[in-house]
Amino acid sequence: MGKTNLMTDKTKPFFMGIMAIFFISLLLCSGTGIPAYGNGTLIDLTIISEIESNNRDTAISFRGARYGRGRYQISEICLKDYNQETRSNIAPEELFCPVVGYQVAHWYITRRIPQILRNWGIPITEETILWGYNAGVGRVRDGIKPVETVNYINKYRRLREKKEGALQ
Repeated sequence: MGKTNLMTDKTKPFFMGIMAIFFISLLLCSGTGIPAYGNGTLIDLTIISEIESNNRDTAISFRGARYGRGRYQISEICLKDYNQETRSNIAPEELFCPVVGYQVAHWYITRRIPQILRNWGIPITEETILWGYNAGVGRVRDGIKPVETVNYINKYRRLREKKEGALQ
């Protein structure tokens, strides 16, 4: 019997997708950190996940920005924006999948928040990206930084410094 080649032009996209999911899942579970860049600003999404949900895929919040879901506590508002901007149709329940949650969080931190801040003439920095992620970009525009957001940014920086110290 001859050998069967599973990798054909028709199956290649499927296998490439499976490989991408595998490697993203491996990174998510390894604790090595997944950087997200917002206009050259490094934001570590593993730290965001730790702060938002203690790295729990099933986390759900019934306060704040309309029901945060998953590791990154993606809100319904953010998901709606993602679906419109990327012509996707991700359902809120899909945010419990770490790969989907990462995909949306990465897009929001690296593309959407910087795009909105840039349009408003606001500098794109670690602080403004974290502020927008935690409190909403409208609050960055209005200069409103709640105490919870100040604590969030400080916690992010403490965890980043701890992580950087552990790597040295």
